[in-house]
Amino acid sequence: MRPGLALFVKTPGRSPVKSRLWPALGREAAEALYLDGAAAGAVVAQGLQDEGLLNAYWAVAEAPDDSASPWQSLPRLSQGEGDLGTRMAHVYAVLQERHGAALLVGTDVPQMPAAALRRALSALHRDEAEVVLG
Repeated sequence: MRPGLALFVKTPGRSPVKSRLWPALGREAAEALYLDGAAAGAVVAQGLQDEGLLNAYWAVAEAPDDSASPWQSLPRLSQGEGDLGTRMAHVYAVLQERHGAALLVGTDVPQMPAAALRRALSALHRDEAEVVLG
C-alpha cells in the first residue's frame, strides 16, 4: 500500500488566504507567508514520495488555472464543492479509491516533520488505525 497524501491549498489572488493577518502584515506579506508554508509541506511530502512511501498531491480549492497556478510541483486534485468537511470527504474518497489509504494535511504546518508522517503511515500500514489525527 502506498497511501495518497493531499496538501489542502487555496490559490492567492483567487481565494483569500491568511486574511486575518492582512491588517498586521499586509495582504502581500500574508500571502507570501502562506505560499512559503505550503512549499515547506510540499518538500516533506515530495521527500516521502521519493522514498516510495506515499503519493503526494495538491488538493486545490479553485478550478484549475494552469497559467498562474503556484501548484505545479505535484499532481493536483480538486477539493470539490461545499464546506471544508465536505471537501475533505471528497478528497479522502478519491485518495482511498486510488491508493487504499489517505492522509490529509493543511498548509498551516510549515514545520511538519517527516517523522510525524512516517508514524502515521506506519500506523496505517499495520492496520492499527483507520484514522490518524495530529
